Amino acid sequence: MYKYKLFEIPVYSMSEEEYEIRVKKLIKRALKRMKRSENSDLDIYYRKKYNNRPWLYNEIIGYIVISYKSQCIWFDYLEIDNKKMCVNREKRTYIKDRRIPGYHFGNLDSFDDNALKSEINKYVNAIKKEYADSPKYVDKKLFELQLKNIDIRKMINEVMYK
Repeated sequence: MYKYKLFEIPVYSMSEEEYEIRVKKLIKRALKRMKRSENSDLDIYYRKKYNNRPWLYNEIIGYIVISYKSQCIWFDYLEIDNKKMCVNREKRTYIKDRRIPGYHFGNLDSFDDNALKSEINKYVNAIKKEYADSPKYVDKKLFELQLKNIDIRKMINEVMYK
């Protein structure tokens, strides 16, 4: 049976606050090398260079994937292989599955929609705590908004009887 992807939650290399701190350090180091105390052009240059990306917090380094297969909800954690998280990665990296055993639950008939949502949220928080800890940043805003407004039970039934 095919695995139906329900949600993907992005994992960033760092939070927005950490990102700001690191960019400011880069600017400070560059100013020190130039023997200046302030240079607004340099600040603009670094902000354009590092904020000119299609995502908010510099770099997506992985995903928490929530899917449905054989009457179970499955959770996968995909992440790049690099250990060092940096502000400006020039080298191309590839995402691979981290193989997290035991992160799935079944017997979906015993869950109503709200219980199913809270169980999914509990598993996402456990994965976040165990695999995507600081300084990594799991952006759950969109996921939580979708979870609040989607009837998961109905979505699973659509998949089951397709």
